[in-house]
Amino acid sequence: MFPEVRGGEQVRTAGNGTTAGAVGNGNGNGNSKGNDGQEGRQRQGGQGGQATTGRLLTAAPCSRCTVPCSRRRPRTGPGPPVRGARSQRKASILRRHLTEFIGTFFLVCTVGAAVLTKAQLAPLAIGGMLMVMVYAGGHVSGAHYNPAVTLAVLVRGRIGTRDAAGYVVAQLLGAAGGASAARWMVDPGPVTALSFSGRHIGAALLAEALFTFALAHVVVNVATSRSHPGNSFYGLAIGFTVMAGAVAVGGLSGGAFNPAVSVGGALMGLFSWSAVLVHLPAELLGGALAGAAFVWTHPDERRPGQPAADSAPPPAAPVAEART
Repeated sequence: MFPEVRGGEQVRTAGNGTTAGAVGNGNGNGNSKGNDGQEGRQRQGGQGGQATTGRLLTAAPCSRCTVPCSRRRPRTGPGPPVRGARSQRKASILRRHLTEFIGTFFLVCTVGAAVLTKAQLAPLAIGGMLMVMVYAGGHVSGAHYNPAVTLAVLVRGRIGTRDAAGYVVAQLLGAAGGASAARWMVDPGPVTALSFSGRHIGAALLAEALFTFALAHVVVNVATSRSHPGNSFYGLAIGFTVMAGAVAVGGLSGGAFNPAVSVGGALMGLFSWSAVLVHLPAELLGGALAGAAFVWTHPDERRPGQPAADSAPPPAAPVAEART
């Protein structure tokens, strides 16, 4: 039992919250005061005594009493320390970047293996791999796997500049890794790199710009628009866009539609670096125009600087950063 002080009396509170007795103030009324104290404190002890289980919790009046008591007061301060917002943000960034790395790795590896082995169904293999990787990573990073798509999503307003830069770095690293893996697996020997000259330069520029625009346009519309919340067709639409473009203009420009694929192709010897210099401006222009077209046609959906990740509805979540 623990003593508490009330007025001029010393009261002993039992573990069950009832008053055992009291010591008078010298006028011989100690027993009377003990009985009064017991009756006055019985209700309080019955409600809060058992929760104290013999521990002195406070010596100051609580919110429901006018005298010091042992009632436990609810905790109003902050809860126990939790993982900081900054560390959570870093972990989220790492997850998204790793997802972009993995998706781009397998996309470029598939491109290299299919082209280096001269597979007849290379466009189908490439479009199919992109489709499944979009479904696999869309809920984490938005599944861009393409710096031109990241640029479109940036212009569209669903990713910040810093996050976009991190995506591009992860995509280029994934492309380098996928190109190295494909080249090592196939080991094709000398490869004739694609290059452009004369009129073919303009044809390649136009083909890459148009079909990169088509790809990015499909991505921002099926994966980031609030008009398609929770849809399940975004991966098919994106993969088939790439397949259609590869079949249509692959013989003219190489059918990259993706700066990461262009760089990976050059590392595998499929494209000359002069061809990459033709691809890059056309692809980035196509991506930027697709983002601007979305803003123009959906003026109520532009939310500048909104961080991707947290993508939105399932696929729309891929929107948080969009996919491809």
